[in-house]
Amino acid sequence: RPGADGLLFHPYLAGERAPLWNPDVRGSFFGLTMSHKKEHMIRAALEGVIYNLYTVYLALVECMDGPVTRIQATGGFARSEVWRQM
Repeated sequence: RPGADGLLFHPYLAGERAPLWNPDVRGSFFGLTMSHKKEHMIRAALEGVIYNLYTVYLALVECMDGPVTRIQATGGFARSEVWRQM
């Protein structure tokens, strides 16, 4: 089932690079309750990482002269249908 039941994850375990460039920011779960299970935490972590990649994408779009017509994903996560769908 999609979603993390309202649980959010900030994936800044070692500070953050692009696009925030803040070495002091830290990772966290937000909205964690006793009803959340391991699966929710995993899904929230995946969504947090993907959302951060999306913010990098938005920063790149601002720098582009024209529209972005293609995105190419590489690396291990690119093999995962779940990651690509997010």
